[in-house]
Amino acid sequence: MTVHSEPTKRDATTALAQHRTELALERTLLAWVRTAFAFISAAVAINRALIADATSRLFEDDTWASTLKWVSILMCIATTTLLATVIVQYFFQARRIAQTTGDRAAASWPSLMAAILVLLLGIVASALVIAA
Repeated sequence: MTVHSEPTKRDATTALAQHRTELALERTLLAWVRTAFAFISAAVAINRALIADATSRLFEDDTWASTLKWVSILMCIATTTLLATVIVQYFFQARRIAQTTGDRAAASWPSLMAAILVLLLGIVASALVIAA
């Protein structure tokens, strides 16, 4: 007579732990996406303020305007690069989880698509900030 309650309980616990790990991975990705979106928005806002300043001359010294322009360019480029790194890291971690569980891919495609859209937004914003 074999008792099946212990292996079943362990399997259920393991499945729940793996599911929690997948959800934590997705939450981390979305937190990075949210942060990247905020930084890209701030860089574009700085750039738009500099364009508005060109007509109203709020800054008396051109050094501040030049510094802020470089800050906005660096913010866009650094954020886009960091987000690309996070997306690659997410993909590798999700693949590792999927290999460990032997299940389907652990990657959440809606979250991954949101991250890729923000990455594309960052690329476009970087180009616009540099061109301005």
